[in-house]
Amino acid sequence: MPEPPPHSPAADAFDATYYAHGCGRPYRRDDVWLGFFGGVADRIVEGIRPRTALDAGCALGFLVETLRDRGVEAWGVDVSAYAIAEAYEPIRPYLAVASITAPFGRRFDLVTCIEVVEHMPPAEAAAAIANLCAHADDILFSSSPYDHREPTHHNVQPPAYWAELFARHGFYRDVDFDASFLTPWAVRYRKSAPPVADPVFGRVVGGYERALWRLDQAADGRRQVAVEQRGELMAKDRELEDLRARVERLEADRLALDVRVNQLTRERDNLADQLNAWRGRWHVLETSPSWALVQRLQRLRGRLMPPGGPAEAAFVTTIGWKHLVQARGPAFFAGHVAREARARGAYQLRAWRRKRHPERVEWLDVPPAPPVPAVPDRTMAVDVVVCVHDALDDVQRCLAALRRHTAPPWRLILVDDGSAAPTADWLRAHAEAHPGTVLLRADAAGGYTRAANRGLRHALAVPADLAAAGAGAAGAPAGAVVLLNSDTVVTAGWLERLVACAESDPAIGLAGPLSNAATYQSVPEVKHDGDWAENPLPVGIDADRMAALVADDSARLYPRVPFLNGFCLLVKRAVLEQVGLFDEDAFGAGYGEENDYALRARAAGWQLAVADDAYVHHAASRSYSHERRRPLVERAGRALAHKHGVDAVAAGVAALEDHRVLAGIGARVAYLPDRWRIVRGGRDRFGGKRVLFVLPVAAAGGGASIAMFEMRAMRAMGVEAALFNLAPHQAPFEAAYPDLDLPVIYGQPEDLLTLAPEWDALVATMYTTVEWLDVASRGAGAAGTVFGYFIQDLEAYFYPPGSPRFHAALASYTAMPGLRMFAMTPWNASELERLLGIRCPAVMPGYDAELFRPRPRSGPEWPARPLRIAAMVRPATPFRQPRLTMEVFEAVARAHGPAVELVVFGVRPEHAGWDELPRGFPFKLAGTLGPRQMPMLLNEVDVFVDVSTWQGMGMTAMEAMACGAAVVVTREGGPPVFARHGENCLMVDPHDKGACIAALDLLIRDGDLRRRLQAQGRRDIPLWYPERAAFNMLEALFGPELDAADRARAAAEAEAAGEADVARPLVVADGNRT
Repeated sequence: MPEPPPHSPAADAFDATYYAHGCGRPYRRDDVWLGFFGGVADRIVEGIRPRTALDAGCALGFLVETLRDRGVEAWGVDVSAYAIAEAYEPIRPYLAVASITAPFGRRFDLVTCIEVVEHMPPAEAAAAIANLCAHADDILFSSSPYDHREPTHHNVQPPAYWAELFARHGFYRDVDFDASFLTPWAVRYRKSAPPVADPVFGRVVGGYERALWRLDQAADGRRQVAVEQRGELMAKDRELEDLRARVERLEADRLALDVRVNQLTRERDNLADQLNAWRGRWHVLETSPSWALVQRLQRLRGRLMPPGGPAEAAFVTTIGWKHLVQARGPAFFAGHVAREARARGAYQLRAWRRKRHPERVEWLDVPPAPPVPAVPDRTMAVDVVVCVHDALDDVQRCLAALRRHTAPPWRLILVDDGSAAPTADWLRAHAEAHPGTVLLRADAAGGYTRAANRGLRHALAVPADLAAAGAGAAGAPAGAVVLLNSDTVVTAGWLERLVACAESDPAIGLAGPLSNAATYQSVPEVKHDGDWAENPLPVGIDADRMAALVADDSARLYPRVPFLNGFCLLVKRAVLEQVGLFDEDAFGAGYGEENDYALRARAAGWQLAVADDAYVHHAASRSYSHERRRPLVERAGRALAHKHGVDAVAAGVAALEDHRVLAGIGARVAYLPDRWRIVRGGRDRFGGKRVLFVLPVAAAGGGASIAMFEMRAMRAMGVEAALFNLAPHQAPFEAAYPDLDLPVIYGQPEDLLTLAPEWDALVATMYTTVEWLDVASRGAGAAGTVFGYFIQDLEAYFYPPGSPRFHAALASYTAMPGLRMFAMTPWNASELERLLGIRCPAVMPGYDAELFRPRPRSGPEWPARPLRIAAMVRPATPFRQPRLTMEVFEAVARAHGPAVELVVFGVRPEHAGWDELPRGFPFKLAGTLGPRQMPMLLNEVDVFVDVSTWQGMGMTAMEAMACGAAVVVTREGGPPVFARHGENCLMVDPHDKGACIAALDLLIRDGDLRRRLQAQGRRDIPLWYPERAAFNMLEALFGPELDAADRARAAAEAEAAGEADVARPLVVADGNRT
């Protein structure tokens, strides 16, 4: 077998997400896939009878497995290391990670290559065909000729294309072999002659293949029509039978309803008689002497024990004690009173000590994250200046998008900088066709800077006749001018978003959007292979879709920057009037003029901002070739340094190179297409489902927050997700989540009995709620409801081993038969299997992507301030190791003094256990924080520390990384899913105090390491978006029934068509094998 290939970024595309979402149905070892490949193996053995076979691009090795089951010595290779690692263990020794372009080391009777080469660039695909032909004389081949939308398809071609490639090596179609059991376009190629060098011969073969393909398509079309007609007839017959059966059922129901009506009538009459009898008894009671006595006693009780007063509280406590003695005995009662007395005494003693010797606490006030501001309607008139120098196709696309996506009031000023006749004539016609458009023409090209200045002068000197353009009052001066390159494509709302950014702060004078190719405003990547990235749009995503995704994800932070790219640059009129125009003398030919202008505007007191919710697509340097662009850029850089000084320019570039907010935005944008596809897939598969999460909490917490952001992701998929909480929790819960955007049902546990039939699924979120679901599942009408258990933590580990709560939490996992459990992380799942032998899927961690992101900071960056380090301290949760955390902080405070600023959160001085913690060092206390305060605190810190004994997931560490902090995190539990020691964090042994101190000390001393971990964490965490886990949760809840329905539907369609063997492979015709 070949040696493993060097790591290829292309291979990374075929990961867990691809196999879960990129293959039609999830590609995993189940009855459907093994059944399909078993059928393929049967036909291969029957029709070809190979002794040895190689599956080139074997994915998880299903064909290799089924061929070996039938006595064939089969092997497989695949470029995806993930796929080989996930293959069935007994078959894994016969698989290898390798490219199908590399020699296989031996020959085979048969090579199969199924839906593989369309994933490869044309040159690699041709090399792969040559390699296959060199290792077998018999090849079973299939490559989809249709699916251009699949993101990993780089080389979708018709069958004739592949036939020509095979013909070059002497391989031709076996016309006597029908390979349509695999896919409709599958072909068996056999070596029939020596290779033919003449390309004409290959084209002849290709011509025959095209003719054959057209005939096959026509035959398939006629066959499909016949199948559809026969299916329609059978469907009509079934529909008729169904209608007859329905009539019979309705008649039976009518008779049953008549009987029920008679029964209810009798019951009503009986109840009326009983009601009249009770009314008589009530009248006798109210007029009796005893009733008057009870009334007087109630009034006396009200005077002696006013409702809500201390006397009533004492009376209720006494009654409770009495019941406790009766239920548990005097000894238990005495212990209970002693424990209460000790707890109350300890609390009062702490309160007395704090009052007598108040602790000097330096509080840190943490504001909540502000809501995302809405984009207001634009009232500002804007002039849009487009400078043109040929490139007519780009200009036409630019102006078409500009007309389509720009709302009044605005005016277009076209500056033709010496374009040739075709472009000049078209611009003239365009201006004539659109009243109000200004066309300024220069016969010879003078360079971008002079052309832009000409447009700016016109905008300042000649107010727009907006009435002529249908946009408002004539003569209104534009409040801003946008310089727009002619190789751009604007998107919906682009100008409204730019203006909203500029008007969000009077100090902002210049604004620009995000783009695919705009130097530091580029997303998702700024640089690629040492040059500026051009970020081509993902397959299936156009500029408008990308813009919508960017806008939906944006928090409208409007990050301030030292420079803005000039491809789409809004400049307020006040800035132009104060600062003037571009410098034609130093930057007349173009390039560098916008950087010079930025430095001049900043020197005049203006700020520059990126409208991080606006996206404008940019073709980049179409007016000038790359060869001409490079010397222009170099010359502009020298002129800029000469005019403003090297230090000023270098400082601005350094600020952009390490701009944490822009870097965070780019990292998030990289995953927006995937998130959109998962939401769309979830809507198709689960839309309309109703899921009720049982979440009995009174205060804010990590577990509740996780459930909520996953519910929001489900609702984006068209799933009606809601919360069930206990009625007594309503007031504190709503105080903890004042802006909650999710529906909440308040009630008692027994209310789930009546709620269960109304929901498709009820989901427990903590061990105490499993019993509630068990009771609800026994109610009438709950047979169609799915009951699930979302396991975020091993709650048994919260309590001492052997304690009642430990056993109760552990028992919850086996308490309810048929409960569909799913864990947050693989560690949770593995612990369940280790402890109880229970296997459940891990939905994978997620974080609240809406809240946790790098934001502009409120003060200066390090080193202009001390290095800020934060940790959560909760004395009530011992596994978080609050004492060790404070001891680590104490050690670094002694070692580094004022160079560090230590922040503690999650606790207040009045909380039990606080007095026992080390506090003899300077730190700031942030107290207990609400859900919207956490992202603001983590955004301000440089390092976050979590030395817990274990973490089920480590969500706070994940949130800190998402906000741009370097993290020291425990290696025990769930964090290794997202945390990689030395790459995006430092992982520590929580039982080794010295190692914990050393790790934090290293991050304090080594600034390069700290910045590297911060940057990598920002890039990595957006991968854990909540939509992935939400989809997996829904799959765990509803997947079995949906898959069964799909199988039943496929079987019915196959039966109706009478061609089960042909119809079934069409399910996998999408390129699902690497």
